Amino acid sequence: MLTHDTPTLWETITNTAPGTGMATKHYGKDAAIYVFFVALFVIIRQRIMYTDVPKLARYYGLSIQANAKVYSSFLEQVYLAIAHTIEFSVGAYLLWSAPYGGAFWARPTAMVKMWDTYPPQAYTTGLKVYYLGILAYWTHLALVMVVEDLQSARDRRQQAAVTTKQQQQVSAAAAAATAATAPVPAQRYIPPRRNDYAELCLHHVVTLSLIACSYVMNFLYVGHVIMALLDTADIVLAMAKTAKYVRKNKAADVLFGMFAVSWILTRHVFFGAIIWSVYNAPSVIPLPHVWDTSVGRFYSWNVYYGFMGLLLTLQALLIFWLVLILRVVFRVLFVGEKAEDTRENFDEDEDEISEADTSAHADAKGRRDVRPVDVDTDALLRRRLTRTDSGKDVKP
Repeated sequence: MLTHDTPTLWETITNTAPGTGMATKHYGKDAAIYVFFVALFVIIRQRIMYTDVPKLARYYGLSIQANAKVYSSFLEQVYLAIAHTIEFSVGAYLLWSAPYGGAFWARPTAMVKMWDTYPPQAYTTGLKVYYLGILAYWTHLALVMVVEDLQSARDRRQQAAVTTKQQQQVSAAAAAATAATAPVPAQRYIPPRRNDYAELCLHHVVTLSLIACSYVMNFLYVGHVIMALLDTADIVLAMAKTAKYVRKNKAADVLFGMFAVSWILTRHVFFGAIIWSVYNAPSVIPLPHVWDTSVGRFYSWNVYYGFMGLLLTLQALLIFWLVLILRVVFRVLFVGEKAEDTRENFDEDEDEISEADTSAHADAKGRRDVRPVDVDTDALLRRRLTRTDSGKDVKP
């Protein structure tokens, strides 16, 4: 029989004082929770993207045979929309009852609450688990990005080697004679690298550094507010891109407008206020502060400048992406173009196939047995491989 002083299994795992709901750090247990969450997110991502979301894709007439790029991007964006929505919901729920929760809206009194109890000796168990979960979530995104990029680079090298070997073995005359009748072997879709891949890598490094360092150094309150702020625009962006992939262009444009507004408010206005609060923190926590890790004091001028450097680097990256967003807004409002993510490498062949996707969906709407569209992918590949006058890289 459990007594009031006997910890439950959950309290033991999270290092929570029995019956208090307040947890302290225990790096061994915390590392185990973190690794568990990383593995869990990888498994959940695989399940959602490759088991659940494909059913939704088929409903809208999307298939890997018809348009591998749009199909793959659709799976990814639906997963991100779900993940960021859950992440934001948990963070907002915890903020609701926190004394510093008003810092989300840049309320001055609430922003002081992020600092005036430093260093807190314990946190709510929910905040601790949420923080470790966020660290694991961004870790799994970084791992997926790196692994997929390495796989794509390997596949491109192998594909280039096969193509070169075939070109050497087959004479130009023979190729011309058989081009009209011999189908080009279908090749697996290899996603191109994003135009902002370097900036995205830097963003992940800065984000992971901020989350990990703020956890170790007991700055969870300000980190909690920042993560909730940054999740907001990610939800709307994923929804806008998902709408675009299923040809809901009006909805995509509206969602993109909402995304642009939420980006500016949360990532530049409110997040800018948080950066100012960090800059002004020495007025609440006088520096030089006593460095005493035994009681959780990790505050010094070096730490102060380190956090300011990371936050300003993150803001600089956000400004870089804001410029791209404003360019899209300008083209939508004054040129009449559709809202498109300029960081993605999509070409005009996708528009042709997507129109076929849309027609198939329109014909099959109302029937639950929607099947992939039968598209002549061999002819499409031949057209791509022979298109040499456009100046574009050949991307099978």
